[in-house]
Amino acid sequence: MDAQFQRELNDVITKVKKLGPSVVLEAKKDLTEAAGLLAASLKGATPVSNKPHAIRGNVYTPGTSRRAMKVLPLRRAKTSAFVGPSFRASKPPFYIKFIERGTRHIKARRFIERTAEQSGPIAQDIAIKLLLRRIGKFEKENFK
Repeated sequence: MDAQFQRELNDVITKVKKLGPSVVLEAKKDLTEAAGLLAASLKGATPVSNKPHAIRGNVYTPGTSRRAMKVLPLRRAKTSAFVGPSFRASKPPFYIKFIERGTRHIKARRFIERTAEQSGPIAQDIAIKLLLRRIGKFEKENFK
């Protein structure tokens, strides 16, 4: 990710934190909305097998990894949103790390890294715009 984007986003989040806990809670919704774009891009980029795989007694149907890509509901992350595979399913796609980074038998696909590079700046830009709108709305309501 671009360092300038990251600094700009951090500055906006610092402003949001100064406005109080109610604004932080609303800002989390804005961040989750922006992260949804990245999650959708990641779902589209996730490779899908042509056949089911049996691993350790579990059968993984094609598309398990793709369906697992979501905005993760992390309660402790007050001013951030995370995107990645959800491991809450009954058969979580533990093998996704092998697809991303490769093994000695599987070529690395690097689809998560590529998607973050391509769609990350767009999602950050949307997050900044949503947060600035939220700050402006709060200031307009409270500092007339």
